[in-house]
Amino acid sequence: MKRALFPMLSLTAAGLLLAGGLGVAKPSGGSHGGPKSKTCDPTAVTSAEESIAAACPCAGPVGTTPTPWKNHGQYVRCVAHATKDAGRAAGLKHRCLNTVVRCGAQSTCGRSNDVVACRTSSVGTCVSGMCSNDATKTCTTDADCTVASCMLTSAAACAGTVGTGSCCSASPSGAFLE
Repeated sequence: MKRALFPMLSLTAAGLLLAGGLGVAKPSGGSHGGPKSKTCDPTAVTSAEESIAAACPCAGPVGTTPTPWKNHGQYVRCVAHATKDAGRAAGLKHRCLNTVVRCGAQSTCGRSNDVVACRTSSVGTCVSGMCSNDATKTCTTDADCTVASCMLTSAAACAGTVGTGSCCSASPSGAFLE
């Protein structure tokens, strides 16, 4: 029965697609990163990120405080679903929010208490227009030679500042940075 049903469903779906029968609502384009826009509206992106952060707080699922996430996967799943919903609501293309789920995956949210975001920085000196601590970085003053880094590790192994949230710096509004 299953074998006979699959080809029939495939042909039906293909026929509907060819005939244009499966209507899909699409944003009208232009202003929020819709089909005709080549850029993402920063205001709409910021609003969507704030909505995602509100729907998926690092402390735990909405309405269950002080209950934490069961695991990191549950948090990332929440971020993925909230990203899809917020993007649709704002009329944003997927590419406008493509770093949000990645940032959520790189966060400490839902991980065991011994995982932290360890932030470190090194200060170099500007010598002949190049930083002493990063030979690929050009500079005009020593202040240009501060290099910050972050990694997820245990609190005991962290030689820098212990924090929570995400090491991801790709979140323009900072919604996924702490």
